[in-house]
Amino acid sequence: MPIQVYILHHEKDVRFLEQIELSLTVPIRNNLLKIQHANSIFGGQHIEKKVQENLRSADVIVVLCSSDLFASKITCRHLEQIIILQQEEDKVVIPILLRPFLWEETEISTLSNILPKNKKSILTNIEGNPDEAHYQMEEVFYQTIKDFLQIIRQNFPDQDQQLKAEVEIKENYSSNRINTKLYEILKAYLKNNEAHTQTMFALAYPSSLPFLEDLTSKSYIGVLRADNILKEEERGWLLDFKLSEYLRQEFEIDSLQLNDAAQKGIDIFKEELQEALEVGGAFFEKEKYNIQDLFNVIHLLFHLYVKKKYRSIEDQITAAFSIINFRKANDPLAVKKLLNEFLRHIHKFKIKPELRVKAMNNFIAGLDTLGHYEEALKHLRENLEYGEQNLAKQHLEIAKSQELFGNIYYEMGDFKASIQAYLKSLKIYNAHPNIEDIHLAILYQNIARPYYQLGGKNRENAIQLYEKARKVCTRQINPNARIQQLIPTIIANLAVLYEAVGDYDKAIKYQNEAIQIKEKLWGNNNPSVAFSLHNLGTLYQKMGKYALAVDTTLKSLKIRREKLGSQHPHTLLSSYNLATNYFLMERYDEAQNILEELRPLYENNNSTTYFLILEVLGRIHTQKGTFEEALDLLEKSFEEKKKFYDETHIRMNSYAIDVGNVYYRQKNYKAALEKYEEALIVAAHSLGREHTEVAFAYFLKGKTYLKTHEYHQSLKNLSKSLKIRQKTLHDTHPDLALTYQKIAQVFRLNKTYSEVVDYNEKALDIHLSNRDTSKAAVDLAYLIDAYLQNQQIEHPQFLEHLNMASKIQDGQAYKLTINILIKLKSFENKNIDTILQYGKNKPSIHTFLKDLGLTKSENKKSTIVKNDAEEKSLEESMDDMLNAIF
Repeated sequence: MPIQVYILHHEKDVRFLEQIELSLTVPIRNNLLKIQHANSIFGGQHIEKKVQENLRSADVIVVLCSSDLFASKITCRHLEQIIILQQEEDKVVIPILLRPFLWEETEISTLSNILPKNKKSILTNIEGNPDEAHYQMEEVFYQTIKDFLQIIRQNFPDQDQQLKAEVEIKENYSSNRINTKLYEILKAYLKNNEAHTQTMFALAYPSSLPFLEDLTSKSYIGVLRADNILKEEERGWLLDFKLSEYLRQEFEIDSLQLNDAAQKGIDIFKEELQEALEVGGAFFEKEKYNIQDLFNVIHLLFHLYVKKKYRSIEDQITAAFSIINFRKANDPLAVKKLLNEFLRHIHKFKIKPELRVKAMNNFIAGLDTLGHYEEALKHLRENLEYGEQNLAKQHLEIAKSQELFGNIYYEMGDFKASIQAYLKSLKIYNAHPNIEDIHLAILYQNIARPYYQLGGKNRENAIQLYEKARKVCTRQINPNARIQQLIPTIIANLAVLYEAVGDYDKAIKYQNEAIQIKEKLWGNNNPSVAFSLHNLGTLYQKMGKYALAVDTTLKSLKIRREKLGSQHPHTLLSSYNLATNYFLMERYDEAQNILEELRPLYENNNSTTYFLILEVLGRIHTQKGTFEEALDLLEKSFEEKKKFYDETHIRMNSYAIDVGNVYYRQKNYKAALEKYEEALIVAAHSLGREHTEVAFAYFLKGKTYLKTHEYHQSLKNLSKSLKIRQKTLHDTHPDLALTYQKIAQVFRLNKTYSEVVDYNEKALDIHLSNRDTSKAAVDLAYLIDAYLQNQQIEHPQFLEHLNMASKIQDGQAYKLTINILIKLKSFENKNIDTILQYGKNKPSIHTFLKDLGLTKSENKKSTIVKNDAEEKSLEESMDDMLNAIF
């Protein structure tokens, strides 16, 4: 067996990688070494997973060290694994210093085998006349490779002899007969799967396909054994031998045949993928093809171009590259590899300006997908300038460039710049009377997004834009399939927007409308229907209607399990949402059981869902009072988040809030305030000082100051929260009502009852408009109490609220009102003759007073139900009750 060598490198150092492979040609050809690296992993495989496998199976790991490698989160993560493998499994690790940087400050400084031996980088070793740099580079590489092979010999002294024996066995075997048979079987297999791009490739260029290794162990073994070609004892070594490399050595592949196969692959996929990649939908749900198929086509064309410099395929490469929707690819390393490969060659291509601008726009869309915004903006400015010089100013690709500016600025959080760019794009689109309606509809949706993020009155603009998008789609008498599929998406987005502004009635209406349209288009059990059901369940969850949320989520989960499978990411997401609903319903054990089942499925998947699972588990333990477990889980969640976001990213904010909540539950209010202040600073820095996340942090601080009896600070923070929420939320948003409630609590503790009435009435109006009976019951209890404390028993509003409370139909909410008034001792030591007289001829009020333990004979000595809460202070008792409700 050859020595397995894996080379870790950064894409910017690919020239060094190529030079090392070239220098090792002889030992590779003689089967002494087998070299693997990220660029040797073909696009059809999951690159991250394959890198992990290669690192674990490697005998030797080479690290090509440069500042770029240590600046990359991806390569740094791989380097961390390498250090662990070196320590735990005694792997041979050989760092090679490429370019000057402070490597002494990194983890590789602790390793032996650093090359070059003088511990100066390869470029540092090149001195003197620049004209001789090329020869010096070769000389430095030659010496470095010599030292590298010396390290190999020292660590694998017996490998040479074993390899020689293995080579002799293979040479003595009747390889020609097997090769011929393998080729015939393979060709027949591929012919039956001709529609698949990967198989096209394999017919022309077998070494390019990873699935051929599976064929080695599966597809043809039985045939060979039946023909007595393959004996049992020979099976082992043959299975370990790469069929793809074997075939490449034995058969000459005609370059024209290769070109024809690639063109055939593009022709098959271009027409079908063009629509599917732009709007998604049922095409991908059939899982007939994978986006990696198109990646493979482009990789093949690049191979041809580099090998033969075919000018004729420059247009093919560019056209194929132009139709990729990078958001459909779930492998960032594969995307980055393809982008780098394209960028290395596009400037050499002699193609039409329109095709060049289009391809570069899509290249930039790929960078946007990876989150490389600054790099994307740099190339986008250059591409826009080139387009404006070589195309008409109103060209649609110019509009596409402006739209990309809008997308990138949106992702960067510069919403005003995003809107300006989108409007420039829209102006160009409107100058084209024949522009497809779907493009206009999508652009209207894109412009709506930053308006939505700006909040406040801007959200009315967002709603108008979504309505325009809907109008554009529905104005056709016979809309095509793409527009038909887009309509329910627009309606669902409208639902989300109305949800965001707190208009839940319209949000529910639009979500149900989207579901009905989807069911009409694709049937009741379509995954797209499940998607809308999932969102509707999330809406019910936000409204606090957890039973409806559970019911809707279970419907979504059933469809997804049936159509997508129990392990599909969407199915698992529905399971996660079900768990969060159970958590909010205080069914902690059920929530925990689901999350513990999901946890191992996500643990090694490098997924954002994993840290969300840990986060909710942490919250469950917080509610259960197992605070050490809660903090441990929250810390693990935080560490997982750091793999995806900087510590100042808004997504990291929940950690500070959750840890603050643990401290709050532990009554360590000082520590809780510190964490809430930390969350406030991050939210204000990331989103601006008038964002709902900032309002939430102020609210938590105000709630905590209430606990420490610092009422002035409590009111100050709650007022700031209210001011922001009034600007950014709909008038009937539940968060507004919650803020009114907390402010009323502060005034109650200060015995400023007129303010208590004012703020509780505002909260009551919202809860009544949202038909939230339980929370309205709380408002009524506090209003009744405020009038009683202020000796305004004859006030019309008091009597009206008393009447409303007595007629609450929801039994649980009714009891809640009774319990709060009893715990507040609202009627104790009050002259209630007027109340009793008022309720004498009103059966509901009479029953209400009776349930409170009040009778005419008892008058001032009303019966007060004893309970554990009396052992606490009145403020703590009531605050705990409200925290449970809200």
